[in-house]
Amino acid sequence: MIDVLYFANSVVVLFIISYIFTYYLQLNRYEFVETIRVTWRSCINLLASYLIIDLVDMIIFVILDYSDMLIVFALTYICRLILSIYYIRKNIIKNRLRFTKRVVRFCAINIAIFIACILLIFNLFNGLVFHAVVVLIAYLISFILSKIIEYFIAKLYIYATKKKLRNYPDLKVIGVTGSYGKTSVKHILCELLQTKYICKCTPLSYNTPMGICKYIRSIDLSGVEYLIVEMGATKCGDIKFICGIVNPDYAILTNVGEQHLNSFKSLDNIVKTKMELIDYVDNKKGISVVNCNNELIKNTCGKYTHVSSVYVYNMVDNVKNYNDIIVKHGNKVYKSYIEKINKNGTKFNIFDICNNKVGYLSTMLLGEHNVLNISLAVSLSLMLGLDIDDIDSVVSKLQPVSNRMELRVGLGGASIIMNAYNSNSNSFMQMIETVKNFDVNRKILITPGVVELGKIQHDVNRDLAIKASHVFDEIWVINKVNKYAFLEGVGECAACQLKCFDKLDKNIFDIVNALQSDTLVVFENDLPDSYK
Repeated sequence: MIDVLYFANSVVVLFIISYIFTYYLQLNRYEFVETIRVTWRSCINLLASYLIIDLVDMIIFVILDYSDMLIVFALTYICRLILSIYYIRKNIIKNRLRFTKRVVRFCAINIAIFIACILLIFNLFNGLVFHAVVVLIAYLISFILSKIIEYFIAKLYIYATKKKLRNYPDLKVIGVTGSYGKTSVKHILCELLQTKYICKCTPLSYNTPMGICKYIRSIDLSGVEYLIVEMGATKCGDIKFICGIVNPDYAILTNVGEQHLNSFKSLDNIVKTKMELIDYVDNKKGISVVNCNNELIKNTCGKYTHVSSVYVYNMVDNVKNYNDIIVKHGNKVYKSYIEKINKNGTKFNIFDICNNKVGYLSTMLLGEHNVLNISLAVSLSLMLGLDIDDIDSVVSKLQPVSNRMELRVGLGGASIIMNAYNSNSNSFMQMIETVKNFDVNRKILITPGVVELGKIQHDVNRDLAIKASHVFDEIWVINKVNKYAFLEGVGECAACQLKCFDKLDKNIFDIVNALQSDTLVVFENDLPDSYK
């Protein structure tokens, strides 16, 4: 019976340690969803609690006889279970673990090795050791061995992907990266190129090495002329690694900002990582299109010889005043001028300076950032042989990517903008600028604020709250993660009312659906997935 209880205790400890390592696996792009917010202090506190329970076990074992130990083990088991549940409920911040095929395989291998290790250690020491230490050692051994197995499996997938791409020498690969905007640009570019070429792109937000390999290995590339690959990153070298797999011929760099600053540690590291794609393509003498509205990109691109620049001017409020750059040999400059933004869409034109051509475009998509996304895709499309007239017909029919400035209508008639994908300070500001142009009686912002910004998170959200409070009549803050930053920011504006909610639940949706047509509601950041 004691052996059974020991094994049950092992399962509980395995469960909580698995959750801890899940966080680090997600940062390494192992297709795990970040589950809990982990710090070394919280890990040490948890293990210390387990060790104290083990110490009590050992002391009581000396004092009591064997029969009474059954009750002791049962009580300590319950204590471990309570500690584990408390720890998870206190620290959970995102979705539960998604059991993809890779996750199931990894967990199955991990658990099998873990059980073997735990039985071996207990047999060697007859169970008379600190239980938490034994379990941790066994888990570390199984985790390392599982990682080694997964590493070689990943290498096989990458090798198979490279081999498949080599079988299609006429296929041109376009890499798209950036802190944000890359998924939208990818889909827009694919729709444009499909008017003249056979083109495919990675689906949804597939942008990790294994996600990209999975997609490429699953599709038929016969006859495909262009393959667009979205490239994501959480640390230096990630983009370079993906480039080594797909060997891109062209590149688009959408933006550089503070997204994933927790894992990158500094803005310089983010810039360096995103420029890995431009480095790779420029060394091949391929064409890169970059967003020179972003000063970080503009200041970094001077050393390249095959980079084309895109600028966007908002003529609606006439606040943009970018200086022209010197056009180097082989470079082109495209400038877009926004003429009108409202809830019906955006009108703008794009000017090809080198060829002295202008295209007049309109789109149902909302906001200056969408004009930038379209302009980046249009610029590369023009260089790949598309005509401006063909581009106009496609741009006018573009539909928003789900939850990215997607305009909907509530049951009561209210206009609802779903910008409920991963947000950042730049896209948050662009949303505010767009909402300025909506002529309605009441504007409501529903958001948890911006996350994953490390030490600057409070200050960034406070500043965003100040700016939002001058545009919105009400701000509903979901979750406590940025509650005090918004309280501080909105407190400076008497005209804006702040409401705080613990989570996004059915009651909030019922309230929104009852609002009338004179109201605009904006859902900003990853609300439905992360905070309900």
